[in-house]
Amino acid sequence: MMWTAFLDALRKSEIVLYGLVAGAATVVVTVPAMLLLGGLVTYLLDDHVSWYGTGDQWAALVLSAAIYVGIIAGVIVCGLEIRSRLRRKSI
Repeated sequence: MMWTAFLDALRKSEIVLYGLVAGAATVVVTVPAMLLLGGLVTYLLDDHVSWYGTGDQWAALVLSAAIYVGIIAGVIVCGLEIRSRLRRKSI
């Protein structure tokens, strides 16, 4: 009985750890992709639209938006992965 409970707790901790790794990987992939996309959009708009200011002003906005979007996506992926694996385990 005690050994079974230990294995069950170990499997649950593995599932949570896997979800955290998946979420961290999402952040690591999403942030640079958003930075590249934001930099490209800023570069293209800088040549054609001048009403919004210089590109330097928008660089900080693009950086902060990329970080926030990456963190939110990572949390969502982590939660969905943990939930789906725990449900699959209980069946």
